[in-house]
Amino acid sequence: MNTRDRIIAAAIAHCTSPMDNWTATQISDGCRKMLMQDECRGITDQEEIVKFVQFYAHHWKLGSIAERDRILAIDAIAAQLPPGYEASVRSAKFETRLTADEFAVQVLQAQRAFTHTTPGQHH
Repeated sequence: MNTRDRIIAAAIAHCTSPMDNWTATQISDGCRKMLMQDECRGITDQEEIVKFVQFYAHHWKLGSIAERDRILAIDAIAAQLPPGYEASVRSAKFETRLTADEFAVQVLQAQRAFTHTTPGQHH
């Protein structure tokens, strides 16, 4: 292990020590991959490496929190829906990556389309 790798390992260990193992591993793996990219290989100064790792860890946590909040918001909408929307909920959360607002609009549009195309329904 060269000096740069030791600095990276120490910076990652310092940034991730208060975190659970899963989060620490995700940040460590992602950060190491980023630092191996050509545009980051030139970062050799210890202070710059530490700043990069701190920046990466901070923004990874922010993204993680935002994603959790997005999924919880979709779940809150899903809890109010009648049966039959399970596939749409799963798609919004994991495939199309819709925001909760976008998902709500999609549900309303589907309900309107159903209401306007179902025989015997009053408009």
